[in-house]
Amino acid sequence: MIRTKWVELEAIKALRTSGIDGPPTSPDRVAERHSIAIRRGVRVPGTLPAHWDPAYGEIRVAAGLEPRLERFPICHELGHALLGHGAACDGYGEPSADDFPLEEADTGIDYEREATYFAACLIVPRDWLRRDITAGRGLAELMARYDAARSTVIIAATTYRLFSKLQP
Repeated sequence: MIRTKWVELEAIKALRTSGIDGPPTSPDRVAERHSIAIRRGVRVPGTLPAHWDPAYGEIRVAAGLEPRLERFPICHELGHALLGHGAACDGYGEPSADDFPLEEADTGIDYEREATYFAACLIVPRDWLRRDITAGRGLAELMARYDAARSTVIIAATTYRLFSKLQP
């Protein structure tokens, strides 16, 4: 289960409190507004493109990601941070007595899907995308406008049930 409406409202709130009122959004500005450092080109656990480290209050981003492709993983990790998904339940970093993998958290909430939904809402907010699709903007124009990968725009349009109106 994911708390879609709450997650979407939290993403909108993060944009507003960061002074962002139009595309493209800035994950760096959102992170800065919430006192979260973003460290690029550093070691992250396993094959992850990015990782939220609550002990240091920072998001670590793997080396070699092009700017457009690092936006989604950074926003995903911002989701974990801003949605309060917990400090010691991702299975990475220094183990603690109460450490357990996030997917094993017995809450009924799918934290990974929530963070992914948060990322989509932060990069391509529903109301903005609806307005742009209604105005006739096609996929390539939306990718440029939102500074987003093709997959991000398609995922957002599908999630918001706007895909059928999306022009190629």
